[in-house]
Amino acid sequence: MLPVQQLYQHVKTKDPKLYQALDAICQSINAPTIAGVATVIATAAIPIEGGTTTGAAAGVTYSLGMQGTLAIATDIAPKVYIPATFVPSVLRADVKQAPTGASLVVVLSFYTVIGSPTVLATFTITDGTLAAVATTIVSIPSGNFWELSITAVGTTFPGSDLTVTIQ
Repeated sequence: MLPVQQLYQHVKTKDPKLYQALDAICQSINAPTIAGVATVIATAAIPIEGGTTTGAAAGVTYSLGMQGTLAIATDIAPKVYIPATFVPSVLRADVKQAPTGASLVVVLSFYTVIGSPTVLATFTITDGTLAAVATTIVSIPSGNFWELSITAVGTTFPGSDLTVTIQ
């Protein structure tokens, strides 16, 4: 994976419209929160404004997460803007180290700047497992932001290095 600055330079010369979309998304990211470094990657053919994108078929992937040992917390990932109406076809949560002693529960929501979060999916990564998949048919309107929260962790080991993929 290319560092952000190298990605910017590469995309800037190859696809100016994609560069503008990535630049707008990256500018909307807040500083990382709680233990570890929160990461966000927005890749592929992201529409600049309007229209509807439909998950993998549209080539849009959002990846939200947090590196390090996990803890119960709200809004753990940087702020990422959703520039166009989006209908996800893949919702998946993965960890590098499984939770033990209890399940890890992760809630993926979206919200407007002034609104309350709307839950899109709840992932339960059970004791000793590395992933969970969710399904939805919800259309996410443009102008929203992603929110990722952890509501429960393993009691012996909470789990580590969370990535949630929305496609």
